This record gives sequence, C-alpha cells and structure tokens, in this order.
Amino acid sequence: MDIVHIISKIKEQKILMNEKFSDNHRGWEINDDKAEHSEVIKGAYLLINKTEDQWQFFDRPDVFKKDSDFIIGVQYRIIDPGLMGNFGIVWGYDKDPKVLNRFVFNSKHNYCAAMTFERNQVEMHTMFRASKTIPVQPENKENKCSLSIIKLGGFYYFFVGNTHSPVLIEKESSFIMNDGYAGFYTEPGMKVEITHFFSKKLVTETVNEGTFSLLLGDMYEKTKPEKEKEKEMTMDNFIIELNKIFLLLLKT
Repeated sequence: MDIVHIISKIKEQKILMNEKFSDNHRGWEINDDKAEHSEVIKGAYLLINKTEDQWQFFDRPDVFKKDSDFIIGVQYRIIDPGLMGNFGIVWGYDKDPKVLNRFVFNSKHNYCAAMTFERNQVEMHTMFRASKTIPVQPENKENKCSLSIIKLGGFYYFFVGNTHSPVLIEKESSFIMNDGYAGFYTEPGMKVEITHFFSKKLVTETVNEGTFSLLLGDMYEKTKPEKEKEKEMTMDNFIIELNKIFLLLLKT
C-alpha cells in the first residue's frame, strides 16, 4: 500500500489535554454499580469491568478537534486482564453513539486491532477491520503499557508500547468521525489503572506531491544532519524519516 500520497507539513502542535489524574477537575466518569466501577485515586484513573459478558467504556467530550489532525495516547497498567485481555482507546463518536472506533491491545496474546464497530457489539464487517499480532511485551514487570493514535494527512498511525514505528497504518476514511469524544475500552472482568492520557491538535498544511519528498516542516529539519544532501526519498528512507517524526510527536 502507498502509505502516504498526501503529505502534511506540520506547522504547530497544540496540547489539548495532559492528564495525570492528580485530581478529577476534568470530570472523568465516576461510577460504582453492578456493571462497572471507576474512580480517580492516587494519580490514576481506576476502571473495573464487573460483567462477565459485556464491554464497557469510560469517556469524556472534546478530547480532540473533530476536523483536525491530532494525537491521542494513554499509559496504563493492567491489574487484572479479565476473561479476554483487550484494553484500548475508543474515539470519534458523539454523546449518544451508535457507532464507535476502537484500537485495542490484548495483553494476553500480544494482539492489536483497530476497527469501527456498533455499540451493540455487532462488528461492522462491511466497513473496516484490521488486526495484527505483534511481539510487544509489557514495558516493565508491573504490566505497564501505552497506546497512541496519530491522525495525519489522511491516514491513521497506531502505536503500542514505547516504539515510534506504527504497528498499523490505515486510511482515515476507514473510520467514522462524528465528534471529539474519546475514552477507554474494557472487556469483562478487566481491572486497569490509567496513569496518563494526552491529546494534541496538529496544525498542518496539506502538500500534494508526486514523490516521497518529505515536507514535514521544522520538526523534520531538526532530525536531519546539516551536511546531508537532498536526495530522492525511497520508500525505505521515507519510513525511517517518518518514524523520526513520530518519535518527536509522541513525546509528552
């Protein structure tokens, strides 16, 4: 697949949210009923799915700007993986969603997947679904991990762990975008602590190019040796340089 045919020049990053859960001034969902438990405690957002057969999600509005390029990311610790072990990010829906996007990582089987799905759990097979088994281990003995999503230049780039190389790359048109809601997806029996959640708006300028000349603005210039001469960008070189950009973008 031609990964990028519309290249975006990044002009500015704007931090929209940098949440470390020292308190709950942003109004994250707090709940305790038969199906779920959620609370902000000791620098973490604790989520418990009490059910045996239902996924749950915990969210908030205005995490990102609907019509812009953006980054969203989460750092978390799995306390109990539950029955299936899938945890992830849901995004792109409105206050009362019928359809959502989700990007999940399975801590039991090192499996990640991104898809658009219906709220009633019936996956929309006529739309997009991508999955990949990846050799990612928890980042330390405490089962900590991270997930990030970059929407840039008509594509989504999905990341697991501390790597700055995307594990999945898919077209923006493969997902729904109804509003700027985003949150966390949990499966039956799961107990997880969210320790950091962030979002950024990317102010970009679209540049149509027929070659792989990389036009990602000042951030790219900082990654290039001054003495390096301009050369035609092959696909392999393009991916290397793009990963340098991702490394910079994912720093918080």
